Amino acid sequence: MLRIRIGRRWTRERGTAPHDSVSLELDGVALVDGAEDEPLLPLVEALLACTGALARGTAMADVSLSESGLVLCLENTEDGCALRIASLARPARLLRRVRLDWSEWCEAIIRMGEQFLSDLEESPSPRRAAAPSGSASARSAIPRASRRPARSPRSASASARRDAPSRFS
Repeated sequence: MLRIRIGRRWTRERGTAPHDSVSLELDGVALVDGAEDEPLLPLVEALLACTGALARGTAMADVSLSESGLVLCLENTEDGCALRIASLARPARLLRRVRLDWSEWCEAIIRMGEQFLSDLEESPSPRRAAAPSGSASARSAIPRASRRPARSPRSASASARRDAPSRFS
């Protein structure tokens, strides 16, 4: 089972924008280490946008964990998607590479987004007033992300290429 967890410490602390820990676990094994103080609104929006881009047939998409110096790179594959986790700290290196089931990735993204929005709505009113306007776009992106494509991301891009007019016809 794939889980994307966002810390909830920010719901109890006063501040201008939510920052907290982020973890990504696959079958109980932590894939992301050291992501302790990430800005959550841009992260959630980037994860949703990345997943949407892959669903539309984009070959690769990435999400930066700016505070921890990590990058999550997702790639469409024949059997789902591949996740690469790279560290940008010197020396830059590839930390992990795992294959993921596309539907499991989508379900994990939706669960993470819905939980984050629930926490955001329940947070104290001063935080909501101080939250960047990006939270509105994140709020509207969750329902869009929950509409999963009928096909895997790879097959969607392959059919788009097959149906495109050829310059040799």
